[in-house]
Amino acid sequence: MVHGLFVGIAIVVSIYIVYGIVGAYYFMFPGRILHRLGICHQVSFIRWFVACFLTRSNPVPAGLRVKDLKFSEVPVRVYEPTAVCDGLRRGLVYFHGGGWVLDSVDEVCRHIAKKSDTIVVSVGYRLAPEHRYPAQLDDCETATCHFLSVAEAEFSVDSRRVAVGGDSTGANLAAALCQRLCSSSLQVYCSPKTKKPPQKSINKTCFIPKMKSNPRIQSLETIFGTTLTI
Repeated sequence: MVHGLFVGIAIVVSIYIVYGIVGAYYFMFPGRILHRLGICHQVSFIRWFVACFLTRSNPVPAGLRVKDLKFSEVPVRVYEPTAVCDGLRRGLVYFHGGGWVLDSVDEVCRHIAKKSDTIVVSVGYRLAPEHRYPAQLDDCETATCHFLSVAEAEFSVDSRRVAVGGDSTGANLAAALCQRLCSSSLQVYCSPKTKKPPQKSINKTCFIPKMKSNPRIQSLETIFGTTLTI
């Protein structure tokens, strides 16, 4: 069931959050020392630590194909179920978390793609502090628009059934992107459970009235319907 999918995602994300807290406690101090000595930036040390100790390079599970591509020069990782599909699949453009400074968590996208039989595109947007906002949002928009333009021809995905989402920082970017695209010619679908946008990075105007008054915005159920069952 759908509930099982979200429980699985929550468990995976929670594990990485716990690992991150423990790692930050024990390894933040050495990072500060290296930063003060001018050996490397503290953020660079954290990224190295996460890549070496928290990011597991597990083999790609059976029934899933993973490949690295570029969408209009934005790096993306595409997770494709290998099972035969009678028609066009659903698509999800996923924006990872990491406090704007850390890279993607691979396991979350694998879980979503495999359990929901959905093609997932994880966007490798530019990171802070090297790149200031809204560079991250610009990359997310570029990758999303590119995917929508080639979804059916190159990935056998119904462009009318493509959603955007993410965790933590990625959820912020997903909400901000929906607001940005509302003023474009693209049709946007938003979850009715979205209560309000993040306060710092996007407009403070209440999100729900915009969703209800904009004729282009429909429920995510329009995309996934009752077929999103596990």
